[in-house]
Amino acid sequence: MAKTLARFKGDIGQVTDDVVEEILRTSDTAEIEERQDTDGIRIRIIERYSAFSGSRLSMSLVFIERDEYTYVVAATTGGSRAVLIKIDTIGEGTFMDLFNRTVMRLGGVIIDPAAYAGLGFY
Repeated sequence: MAKTLARFKGDIGQVTDDVVEEILRTSDTAEIEERQDTDGIRIRIIERYSAFSGSRLSMSLVFIERDEYTYVVAATTGGSRAVLIKIDTIGEGTFMDLFNRTVMRLGGVIIDPAAYAGLGFY
């Protein structure tokens, strides 16, 4: 599993739409598997095929609105070729790299989770 915490200045609806659209646009096999929206929180699960491992992997995105910021907790899982232990995590890392590039392209900031431990969602 790989995980990242990012922050955007802006409305949760616009940030969610922009991030998801960019990920779908830049990954040929990505599709939304699940979506849930509540007051101040949005969840998106995106799945894609990993050619390296020959399996599918997922990215869970949790968007949380606090004041003028929208925080995004991203976690990737799957894509391993092992049965009992993980042999490789290349697919997870590659999928997370796509998220990190998306954050930078859209003007967000990757933040150190230790610096924001007090937010209570990472």
